[in-house]
Amino acid sequence: MKKTLIPAILAAVALLCAGSCAKDVTETNDELQARILKSWIETYYPGLEASESGLYVLEKTPGIGPEIIDDSCYVGMSLTIRTLDGTIISTIDEALCRQLGIYSRTAQYDCNFYKFSNLKKGVQEMLRGMTTGSHVVGVIPPKLLDVSSGTNIVDGDGVSKIYDITVHLKTDDINQFQFDRIYDVLPSLGMSRDSSSYGMWMKKYPPINVTDTLSSSSSIYFYYVGRYLDGKIFDTNIEDTAKKYNIYSSSKSYTYLTFKRDETEAKAISNNSFVKGFSKTLWNMNYEESCTTIFYSGLGYGTEGSGDIRGYEPLRFEIYTLAKSTN
Repeated sequence: MKKTLIPAILAAVALLCAGSCAKDVTETNDELQARILKSWIETYYPGLEASESGLYVLEKTPGIGPEIIDDSCYVGMSLTIRTLDGTIISTIDEALCRQLGIYSRTAQYDCNFYKFSNLKKGVQEMLRGMTTGSHVVGVIPPKLLDVSSGTNIVDGDGVSKIYDITVHLKTDDINQFQFDRIYDVLPSLGMSRDSSSYGMWMKKYPPINVTDTLSSSSSIYFYYVGRYLDGKIFDTNIEDTAKKYNIYSSSKSYTYLTFKRDETEAKAISNNSFVKGFSKTLWNMNYEESCTTIFYSGLGYGTEGSGDIRGYEPLRFEIYTLAKSTN
């Protein structure tokens, strides 16, 4: 965090609030939190005025490019969230993750992607008017973060939070943004820009099996390596590969997986537990083949992501199918 939020100062917040913010029995949580925040601001940022909504901007550095003004746009940003005492609630800052002992070798730490209209009201207010490269630190009161039903908070914890945001990009078309990222890596993989189907690119490597005929009841056994577009491996069921790239887990079983083929691609997608792009690829493979497949998030983990995989993230897989019999 910034020098203005040094630990010695932050440690005093609890005492400050205890001494000056005794709760009245008729006081709502929003009123209580507003008084706590006001006392905090008066002590550490005297003279700083809140916005009409009650948000305080502590620091702001301009960037370049088009401003974020359209609620339908998408934003790529890095974000760290703290409480008023400096406790980190959430971050994608790699250095902080290492310090906190939550660093993952399979995660990405440059930025996450969000649909602007899905962000909390307070975050929207902080972002509006910002551009690529902009940096802002602000305190958002709970009324701009939480979702309430009557007097109950149904989403949130009812306290003010410090948001530290850097904007890395803004796009109005998140799918085209993903396609452009994919186009950038296709030449290095010897793959054409012509897609196998919407949002998916697939290349088989020789020898290609033209002898075996797969029936609708066939099963294919396979190994895979999952990568981000930059080549970083996030998952595999090949033990030697997992160990080589330091992502091995003793709790994981490193053995081949099974894909159950069906009479149509749509049925195969429905009857297997893999993401659509993965199932579409396997449905178009035969025994003893290998391929590289890339697909956008609409065929992958969608808008929310899964585990270390962020939302709106295109993925790349290398898949190796086994012989008809594994015995």
